[in-house]
Amino acid sequence: MLSESGKLRYAETNMFIEKMCNRKLIKSAALLLLTVIAISTAQSAELTTLTEGQNGKSVTVATGASVVISLESNPSTGYVWQVGKNDNAVLKLAGAPAFEPGAKQMPGAPGHQLFKFEAVASGSDVIALDYVRPWEKDLAPARKFGVVVTVK
Repeated sequence: MLSESGKLRYAETNMFIEKMCNRKLIKSAALLLLTVIAISTAQSAELTTLTEGQNGKSVTVATGASVVISLESNPSTGYVWQVGKNDNAVLKLAGAPAFEPGAKQMPGAPGHQLFKFEAVASGSDVIALDYVRPWEKDLAPARKFGVVVTVK
């Protein structure tokens, strides 16, 4: 690589730079590939959405899957869905319930209340949700939703 004067020769310098660039390119491509694999694996987790149509039914999901329950709700009436029964050892509630506005985004318009559960272990669990006004402790729920979820 060095000429008699101790300087790098032009052609050999260019080859050295090309090799270094190729190594960086290969490392970058490998890192990108690993990132894509990690993201696709994380996104491939099963998502099951349940609605009023599944009330009283049974469903089976895989461990690691997400179960979202979407129920019609109108918080402006004072009613909200609350978890009445759930075994956190099998299906764990993932965060607070969310509200998704309906098509008519006007004050007082109904929407859907969403509950997300993560299947954390094998087993069976009954998820029971009650549509209540939280301050009315002695009254029966206006509506009930229940589903049996088996995690395999």
